[in-house]
Amino acid sequence: MAKTRDGLFNCTLRKRRIMFGYGSTRDFARALGVCDSQVHRWETGQMYPSMPNIIKIEKLLQCRMADIYEPLN
Repeated sequence: MAKTRDGLFNCTLRKRRIMFGYGSTRDFARALGVCDSQVHRWETGQMYPSMPNIIKIEKLLQCRMADIYEPLN
């Protein structure tokens, strides 16, 4: 996994997660099949998700990964 400092990705991932009813990182992590610390690292900009996790995120949040780089209003 690559390190990131991309605040837009982190912020939009969190907002989209909450918008789709995953109020906590734990709930989202369980749905993805990862530990909640993994989701925390993505949302704090410490790491990017792996490709298999990106595919799962796209399905759960009904978007393309590129959409997570677009700011939500």
